[in-house]
Amino acid sequence: MTSNYDSEKRRQSELSPGRITNREKILLAVIEPMNWNSGDFTSNAFQTKNLENCAQSVARQRYSSPKRLHKFVIDILLSRKSERLLKGVISIPAHQLRAAPTVGATQEFIIVDAPYWVERKVDFAHAHVGFSPDVMTGTIGTPKSRKVAAVANLKNALRTQGKMFEVPQCFLRSPWLYCTAAQLWLCALRAWLWLSGRTRHPPEEAVDAETEGGTSGGISTNP
Repeated sequence: MTSNYDSEKRRQSELSPGRITNREKILLAVIEPMNWNSGDFTSNAFQTKNLENCAQSVARQRYSSPKRLHKFVIDILLSRKSERLLKGVISIPAHQLRAAPTVGATQEFIIVDAPYWVERKVDFAHAHVGFSPDVMTGTIGTPKSRKVAAVANLKNALRTQGKMFEVPQCFLRSPWLYCTAAQLWLCALRAWLWLSGRTRHPPEEAVDAETEGGTSGGISTNP
């Protein structure tokens, strides 16, 4: 099972290793004071505009690794402001993020694969979280109240259903990490994309990593 919505039932890009299933682990970097302060999420850890545009970044654990997570995500975010400090990484099953405790909603959030270029390399683990159509166009309450409730439920799910780890604890040790079915498939996909010319010559817009705001290499980002 993947989702109740068509957008989650298909790959979003030819660079994608596949759609996101409910059993996948989703990773969220916890960086103080960017999205975390005094032991909890900050008030603007998840910005409504990003969720409205399905542009809140997360990472797919099965297609990532400690090295990739640092290269594509953590190092970029920490480099932007000197006062930032990595507190850990929250790991949570995709179905817990998609769950909908709000009455009248089938599902509060959608999660879609969103690989993208970061400094001439592809971050295949990058994904996006956004409000579901039930939240955006539902009939229970007002649009604002539905979104406020959904964000509160998102934070609560991460607190209660997610677990905080240090980066290496999120993955199997090498070389076993690279022997999993997901990593072997990713290796085959990368080879096919290069041989077919799709990743041999990065587009000009791929020279620089995306700016903060909605997406930055795989993890929740904020100004």
